[in-house]
Amino acid sequence: MNELLAKSTEKISSRVAEKPPFGHTVKLNMTDAGIVYLDGTGDKNVVSNDDKDAELVITTTWAVMHAIDQGETDAFSQYMMGKLTIDGDQSIAVAFGSLIEG
Repeated sequence: MNELLAKSTEKISSRVAEKPPFGHTVKLNMTDAGIVYLDGTGDKNVVSNDDKDAELVITTTWAVMHAIDQGETDAFSQYMMGKLTIDGDQSIAVAFGSLIEG
């Protein structure tokens, strides 16, 4: 696992660990770093790097995700510029964004 993927996985994992189960599955595909997979359908939110089917797939780059996380930009503007794509229910994307906010 590369360093960027490890950092992203740890950050998301720490942010969702104590929160109630999300109720959905999300695959964050950072094309230049790898996959972070969130399964919130069980008793707790579980974060891994598994490449499994998900209800929602977000595809972007590590740099875009980092800029969103740092507050330098927002997911909506990146989506509108085509730098972030969403495959699945957009309401899940909104809930996922709220779940992983720092």
